[in-house]
Amino acid sequence: MRLLLFICLLPWVLPAQQVAPDPTPQNFLQRNNIQMGIFTQRDASSYETYTFRAADLIPKLRRKGLFGIAVSSQPFKKLTFLQLQLRFGYEHIIHTGNNQDLGDNRFGKNFTEQISYNHWQIAPGFQLEIMPSYKCSPFVGARYLLVFPGDLSYVVRRDYNPNFDVPVYTELNGGGKLSQGWEINTGLRWHIAQHWHLELGIYYSELDIRMNWPELPSRGFSGNKLFTQETIGFMLATQYRW
Repeated sequence: MRLLLFICLLPWVLPAQQVAPDPTPQNFLQRNNIQMGIFTQRDASSYETYTFRAADLIPKLRRKGLFGIAVSSQPFKKLTFLQLQLRFGYEHIIHTGNNQDLGDNRFGKNFTEQISYNHWQIAPGFQLEIMPSYKCSPFVGARYLLVFPGDLSYVVRRDYNPNFDVPVYTELNGGGKLSQGWEINTGLRWHIAQHWHLELGIYYSELDIRMNWPELPSRGFSGNKLFTQETIGFMLATQYRW
């Protein structure tokens, strides 16, 4: 009797022993470990506002605050230590230089130049985490910098000198060019919550921001370099993982 009852219930018992399908299948963001958040960068402070290049002086770029969106992914399941990254940022630069900054009088008495420039920056790259499964992990990374120019204005003034036939006032607007550079970084990553992590680190970047202007009789720029950057700085980022 018991054997007969077991045989009758067997068709219902077997399906119950099978593994039930996952009620919440992973979406695209979860399958690729997509993370999204914000970041900021600031260069180390310095009193130097110019650098000497090829018999000319070029303004030094100092980021006082680059802000933007950070997106990263871990598309390779077996390479959990590798992240592909893309950062999209915006920055507005205001530069004012004069004879006191230059330390000489090659551009005339009471020389001043003012540059106002804003740009968008796209930075694709990668990041390697030393201990990806730990709550805190060191990381190293590298990025390619691509700068898209926005509004650009330039004004230069000096006192009149009868011995030199150069303008005492020049103003230009526009003329920014697409510029390129690179950056490397290192730091620490912390998981501060189930889906949130925080990154704190330092970076070194090299970047020449260029313009396309006519030749200025009163002020030369070597290689059409409006700004040059070879500096270290500090970075902070936070991202959410689905």
